[in-house]
Amino acid sequence: MSLSHIFSTPIFLKDYKKNTNFLLEHCYQLKNKINIGGKGWIGKPINSFDTYNLFNDLIFKELWSWVDNEVNFFAKEIGLVKQLKRQISWYNIYRKNDFQEFHNHNFNVISGIFFLKGESNDADVIFKNPMPENPHDPPCSQDNPFTWKTVRVPAKTNQLILFKSNLDHCVEAQPNENLRVSLSFNYECI
Repeated sequence: MSLSHIFSTPIFLKDYKKNTNFLLEHCYQLKNKINIGGKGWIGKPINSFDTYNLFNDLIFKELWSWVDNEVNFFAKEIGLVKQLKRQISWYNIYRKNDFQEFHNHNFNVISGIFFLKGESNDADVIFKNPMPENPHDPPCSQDNPFTWKTVRVPAKTNQLILFKSNLDHCVEAQPNENLRVSLSFNYECI
């Protein structure tokens, strides 16, 4: 008798070893120069979605080169055969009580988050199990990947998170006065 893991949901985490303080400062400067994005979002973190594409900002060149390599590795590991290209990137600055509702990026292939500033007591990213909920599910006696409805990933400075773009995720309300700063991005097929 054997138990198989099928329909797995990959989430990739990796730490970046270089200093990114200058990128954090650059985002703080940008927030004072450009319009806030995210029109239509329920949560209202300060962001540059659809107002300033960070993929086109040369100060991020070295980081994006590293991210490209990690995205290509992740794509290969999950069996993608098509070539990918950068689509859009934006910053998110979360103040106390800022949040981002559940959403996905399903017009893309791989999405990611890179934390420029995140501490263990900052808001988590929450990923939702992609299987439809069954209202007849009985209570479970074990906490394991077969029973999880959500998975939480804590904010951590210089950590990269990659996931398939159709995976629903959110950011819980920032619980403290810290600024939590992340870069979000999408890759699409060529």
